[in-house]
Amino acid sequence: MVNNKTLDVIDAIGEVVGVIQNNKKAIKEIKEWVSDHHGITGGRIERILNDYTILENEGVDSREVALIAEQFFTKTGLASVDPRNWYTEEEMKEVRQYSESVNEEESFPVTLEQVLPVNLSKGIFSAVVSTKTIKAWLDSQSLYYNPEIQRQPTKEIRRGKVRIRPTVHMKNVREMKALLLKGELMTTSLAFNAAPLTNPDGEELTYDAKTGTLTINEGTRLDILDGYHRCLASQAAQLENPDLNFNFNVIISNLSTREAQQFQAQLARATPIPKARAQELEASRLSDRVVDLLKSDSELRGKISSGRLRPAKGDLVSYSILADAIEREFDMKVRVDAMKVAEFLKEYFDYLIGYNQEEFTYNTNSVKSLMNQDRMFAGYIALAAKMYKKGISPNKVNAILEQVDFSRENSLWTEIGFLDNEGKLSTSRTSDKKIAKHFRDLEVEK
Repeated sequence: MVNNKTLDVIDAIGEVVGVIQNNKKAIKEIKEWVSDHHGITGGRIERILNDYTILENEGVDSREVALIAEQFFTKTGLASVDPRNWYTEEEMKEVRQYSESVNEEESFPVTLEQVLPVNLSKGIFSAVVSTKTIKAWLDSQSLYYNPEIQRQPTKEIRRGKVRIRPTVHMKNVREMKALLLKGELMTTSLAFNAAPLTNPDGEELTYDAKTGTLTINEGTRLDILDGYHRCLASQAAQLENPDLNFNFNVIISNLSTREAQQFQAQLARATPIPKARAQELEASRLSDRVVDLLKSDSELRGKISSGRLRPAKGDLVSYSILADAIEREFDMKVRVDAMKVAEFLKEYFDYLIGYNQEEFTYNTNSVKSLMNQDRMFAGYIALAAKMYKKGISPNKVNAILEQVDFSRENSLWTEIGFLDNEGKLSTSRTSDKKIAKHFRDLEVEK
């Protein structure tokens, strides 16, 4: 189990990840340093930059965490990630002796043979990949679970912060492992994506049409687009029987995050995925772009649910309610409009949620107020749109909301169908528009 001091260091790393992500020169220098001096691969650094919480996984060496913090401090100069906050100089001397054992054959670059182009313009190929290779890539952390492009990642709260982890159905993994060992698993297709811009020295994939070979270049982060459970089953089966010989057809692409999400949305039409998550992945409307920006940098970060709402996990509102409300209330024509609306809503929710922390914090003992109910966000967005159109500053939101009685005793909520006659939340979505109208009719002043 990761100790509390190491968790504090990981939290500090998380706070400065955004700064490092915007500095390609720093990323390249960090990769070179940790690879040359400590045997940590460039792909590992990319995965940490994409999701720093992987440092909390069981088996992660605390010395690696300290080294990452030291490199981040060296490149940013930010005191919040200075290793001296946690370690003595003697401890850091020991940390600097750390070296990760790396099997070069398991890390990229790797060249695959007999590869067929599927769509050269988009960088999509078809290759045969063995379970042995999949296990090697997973073991060396060259193959990665990226929650941004997965269908239904799981949220959990640890140390007061929302974390994203893979949703794993171990029963399915065990069943597929057994079929692999018996030689009874049907050959199906997996999908991996070489994330763009993860190789600072150039292209992530190099295809040679003459030889039919595809090289996954050094430093590339290879994300699992489809087939995470089959990959885990392959890893487990190969561990039990090292002589196992089984191949998958693998679609290997070089898509952007948005294109990869759209790929998942297309899969959703064949394989059931929660409606909100499928809508989020497809993200073809400007309102979806606004929600994406709010998810990354606002008081709603980590609080927008892609599936069933789980308040105890920190969820406040579902993706579909938020995106549909923004689509309904704001008139956006081009991407610049979406960016302006997102900036306004970011500040708006900073004031709304920031000044009402207690009301927006899950508490099983507090059920009298409806302020934190997810469908109430249809009203919040309607009010925000009215303020936006009239040029009213977002910092006025709390003063305006003093006109609203959020208590369950307010008969209005029953009249508009938000609560049923027993005072319970209604399952009807028709009340969303009525809630929006109520907020839209509030008195506002500049």
